[in-house]
Amino acid sequence: MFDALLVWGMDCALGPPRHGEAIHPGRAVDAAVIERQIAEEHKVRLGLQRLLGLLCDNMKTLTPDEAWLAGQLEPIRALLSGPLDSVQLSQAALKLAAVIAQQAGARSSLQEAKVALKEILATLLDRLSGVGDSTGRFCEQVGDYQKQLEQATDFGTLARVVQGLLTETTLVRQDVQKSRDELLAARRKVEAYEERVRALEQELTHVSTLVQKDPLTHALNRRGLEDAFRIETSRAARYAASLAFMMLDLDNFKRVNDSYGHIAGDRALVHLAQVMQATMRPTDLIARLGGEEFAVLFQATDIDEAVEATERLQRELARRPLAYERQSIPITFSAGAVLWRAGEALEELIRRADAALYGAKRAGKNRVEKAP
Repeated sequence: MFDALLVWGMDCALGPPRHGEAIHPGRAVDAAVIERQIAEEHKVRLGLQRLLGLLCDNMKTLTPDEAWLAGQLEPIRALLSGPLDSVQLSQAALKLAAVIAQQAGARSSLQEAKVALKEILATLLDRLSGVGDSTGRFCEQVGDYQKQLEQATDFGTLARVVQGLLTETTLVRQDVQKSRDELLAARRKVEAYEERVRALEQELTHVSTLVQKDPLTHALNRRGLEDAFRIETSRAARYAASLAFMMLDLDNFKRVNDSYGHIAGDRALVHLAQVMQATMRPTDLIARLGGEEFAVLFQATDIDEAVEATERLQRELARRPLAYERQSIPITFSAGAVLWRAGEALEELIRRADAALYGAKRAGKNRVEKAP
């Protein structure tokens, strides 16, 4: 095998045969071998991607309540969804390392706060037990003094009993006051640590939910859309409410990139997301599916209302073109709207909306089509 590769490399170095020169017999064979090797490596890579994807999905299923784990798996899932190259691998490794570092810091502080809280509670219990012991002894002493008082025959004995009661009462009062002060201080510490625990838990949740957002537009990414879809379809099924879905694709986006550069293309995507956020209702969930494709989940909305909202977005986008380097770049999009059917999976909903979208493209662009 090594000899064959060596011969092929020498042939490449020598260049193609000149007119009238015989073709080296090993060239065609060696090229075919290398092509088979490349094809096999490609199959192995795709197989590994699918295997890792299944592993990530299974880990998420096994630990549905561990949001921190989902945060670590998301960069890997996003990487596995498309073709791989060294730049993507490096970026994914950096993103994963950043998520792990943030989560590790939050989890470490959270664990410390919980341990400290347990120690304070243990101290509280000990102190309460001490107060109980002190009052128990006081009751015993009172019983003794009562017996002495019943047997007293002179004022000297009565005076000693009264003095003893006053002394014991003072000691108990001091002990109770000390315990009260300690309990109040412990209560303040408990409240402070409870607040710290809540803040750290929120931080940990925030770090995990960051992976549900598209880093460029800050709209939901595919993972965020999947989670939102599960929640909204459950709500729609529970209350027998309608749920509309719209998918849009920027028109002539390649022309924007070719004419103004990729930075302008990114600005166009951000501009669209900002106009969508300003135009749509707060309950309308906006997601970027990838490239120049976006989607919107309309809660408690029928298909005609979704089309009307999308057309209103088109008018607003026409009124607010993209301003880039002292130029005004008009941005339009085509869209497909569809009504969710009970039990329908997100993939099927996207397929139907995508078909309507490309119907709008074929009909002349910058329009909205309804899926049957």
